[in-house]
Amino acid sequence: SPNFLLEEAKQNIDNTGKRLQEYFSMKLKSGTEWNSVVTNLCFLRGFYSHNDIVFPKRMKIPKRHISSVKKTDGKTEIYGYDEATSETVFHNGTLKHFFDNLSFRDQTIGLSVLSTGADAADILNLKIGFVKDARGNLSTVKRFPFHDNRLKDGIEFKTFFSVEATEYIRRYVQQERSNAKNDEYLFVKEDGTQLPTHALSMNFRAAAEKMGYVVDDESNPFRPKRFRSLFRTACGIANVESGYVMAMMGHASNISGTYLEKSDGLFLKEYLKVEPYVTVYGGIDKSQITVMNENYDELKQKYEAAEKEIENNRIKIIQL
Repeated sequence: SPNFLLEEAKQNIDNTGKRLQEYFSMKLKSGTEWNSVVTNLCFLRGFYSHNDIVFPKRMKIPKRHISSVKKTDGKTEIYGYDEATSETVFHNGTLKHFFDNLSFRDQTIGLSVLSTGADAADILNLKIGFVKDARGNLSTVKRFPFHDNRLKDGIEFKTFFSVEATEYIRRYVQQERSNAKNDEYLFVKEDGTQLPTHALSMNFRAAAEKMGYVVDDESNPFRPKRFRSLFRTACGIANVESGYVMAMMGHASNISGTYLEKSDGLFLKEYLKVEPYVTVYGGIDKSQITVMNENYDELKQKYEAAEKEIENNRIKIIQL
C-alpha cells in the first residue's frame, strides 16, 4: 500500500532504492522501451518526493536515450514553429506528398492511424460491421467513434476518426468492399485476406523511397508508428487535457481510466481541438477521390454494358 511504501522509505531509503531498481530491471526485461521505463521511474520517484521523501544524490535516475529513429524523424518536420507569428506550422504538404504515393486503401489506413492515434494493428483489425449503422447500412455519421481495447496490451481507449478519415473509409467501402459481409475485415489484401501490419509498413516504406528518402523499416519518417506519435504531438499543440490524451491513446494509467468514464460529448469536445492538426487535405473534396469516383463510375458502366452484351448473346444462342 502507499502507506507501507512511505514508511519503508522513512525507515531505510536503501530498501526503497533497491525496490525501484528491481522495478526498473523487471520492466526492461518485459520488453518495455528504455525511455518509457525511465519515465515510469520518474513518476514513482515523484510519488515519494511529494510525500517529503528525499533521495540521496547517489541514487540517480538513469538518463534517457535519444533514439536514432527520433533523430531521423526530426529531419522530416511535420509540426514546426514560426517565431515571427508565434504560431505552430503544420507541414501537411509533406504528408500530402506521401499519401499521394499510396494506394487509395493505404491512404485511408494512414489517415485513420493519424487521426485516431490508434495502433495500425487496431485499425487493421476492424471489421466491415464497424462502419454499418443499426439497420445494417453504411453509417452516415460525421465522425466514426472508436472505443475498443488495444490488441497490444488490452488497454481500453476511446477516440474518433476525423471527418476526413471517416469520408475516406466510406468511399473505400463503397468502391472496394461494397459486397463484403459484416464479419469480414475492413482492410484486406488483393486475395481478400486481412492486411498484416508488416505489409502496410512495407507499402509505406516503398512510398517514402519513391519520394527520394533513404529508409529502412525503422528509420522511415512515414512509418505507421510515427503517425501515432504525431497524434500525441498534435494533442499537445492543441492543448488537449492530458487525461483525455491518455484515454484516447490507450495509455495505462488510473487517470485514463477515470477519463474513460466521461461522456462521448466531452471526448468530442476535446477531439475537435486536435482535429485540424491531423487533417491532411484540409477537407474531403480531394481531387484523387474525385478521380477514383470517375474511374469507378466508368468501370461500372463498362461492366453493365458487358452484362447486357452477355445476355444478348445468351438469347441469340438459345434462338440458334
